[in-house]
Amino acid sequence: MHAEVRDIVILGGGPCGLGAAHRAQEKGLDWLLLEKEDRLGGLASSFRDTAGFTWDIGAHVLFSHYETFDRFMDAALGSDGWLHHVRESWIRVRGRFVPYPFQHNLHRLDPEARWECVEGLLRVWLLRNGNRPLQQPSDFHEWMTATFGEGITKYFMFPYNCKVWMVNPREMDYGWIGERVPLPDLFRVLRSVCTGQDAVSWGPNYRFRFPRAGGTGAIWQSLGEKLDQGRVRAGEAVVRVDPERRELETASGRLIRYQVLLSTMPLDRLAQLTGRPEWIGVAGRLRRSAVLMVGFGLRGAVPEELATKCWMYFPDEQVPCYRVTVFSNYSPANVPAPGRFWSLMTEVAFRPGTRPRVRQGAQKIISALEGEALIPDRSAIISVADRYAEYAYPIPFRGRDGVVDPLLRELEEQGIFSRGRFGAWKYEVGNMDHSFAQGYECVERIAAGGGPEMEPTLHRPDWVNSRRND
Repeated sequence: MHAEVRDIVILGGGPCGLGAAHRAQEKGLDWLLLEKEDRLGGLASSFRDTAGFTWDIGAHVLFSHYETFDRFMDAALGSDGWLHHVRESWIRVRGRFVPYPFQHNLHRLDPEARWECVEGLLRVWLLRNGNRPLQQPSDFHEWMTATFGEGITKYFMFPYNCKVWMVNPREMDYGWIGERVPLPDLFRVLRSVCTGQDAVSWGPNYRFRFPRAGGTGAIWQSLGEKLDQGRVRAGEAVVRVDPERRELETASGRLIRYQVLLSTMPLDRLAQLTGRPEWIGVAGRLRRSAVLMVGFGLRGAVPEELATKCWMYFPDEQVPCYRVTVFSNYSPANVPAPGRFWSLMTEVAFRPGTRPRVRQGAQKIISALEGEALIPDRSAIISVADRYAEYAYPIPFRGRDGVVDPLLRELEEQGIFSRGRFGAWKYEVGNMDHSFAQGYECVERIAAGGGPEMEPTLHRPDWVNSRRND
């Protein structure tokens, strides 16, 4: 069978694949992008349900560490295609709303829990300022208690992370944390406890923007349309990759030969497509969680208590979801008629291989949110939409880098660059801006014939996350 020949073949049309394609197009390279779904966007795509509500596949907020990424975002939707928000995130714990970050708003807790949290932080502070050498934490749980103390770990950090990752934090490393978890400032904590003032302005996503219409997926649809359409093939799944021949086969029977393969599909799936037992065995050690998104479209105006909230975290076990987003607050276009309807988007994590029972799960969520007074009247629900993301969070398990990094190097020796949220399996550089940058930087490296130093996002995550990048 005659094989098509390309210099660079990109697998996947999510943020990473689109970043790669745009850089290849800018540099005038010979490239081809294959996406198995009919639409571009990957995990960052959106959809509209039959009642006219728009949904993302999980909560996305757009913020950036990169000038280049911002330039593409501006070009994607134009200056009038965005809504800009100041983040207002909350934690619902023990029947109370506590602003995020939790440790800087302990005054919102009941007195008993408040003292447990303050006492734990004071003990941590005394240990750090004592004469004894501190023992290095060996896992994420030990890092929590060494950083926040027993109380904050008990009420928020431990239960919430168990719900998100679906593994015990003792099985996780903590080197990924960087900017993702705000560290406690003892003086801010005590000021909050003494004055009762909320402290909310923290984090790289304190300000974020969201598409005026079409959900997060509108960004990636627009960027896809700006590519040479003769080089973009949606609905074209890859079923086999032959590293020796540098050849792949699609579900439609096409053979494509490449000089370089830039894959953004999950690393374990890529290994399976090669058929190499040693790669399949190594990739089988990777760990992840899955997420069921259930969206509720409701009749009426958003309740006053939720009118300014962006999203809420739920560490308590009686609520099945770990996060609830007031999605109608992101954009009026997310509902059929602003003011007459509003929407909540919930996320429930699962272990891989679990097939959630959506109808029963939705009823449990409704009952839990009624109990928390977030859904005042279930009869107001006029739409229930769902999407299941089999790959949602790449878990930074203990020993992850010792599994992932050698495999990535072996693939590169065969002309295969695996990048993106699940392609490189690095949660700390797995946001949309990071994923786009991974693809963009990888093509720059390929074109220049350079080394890992040309991909700072993948190889120097702490550095890129601590600064503004080109």
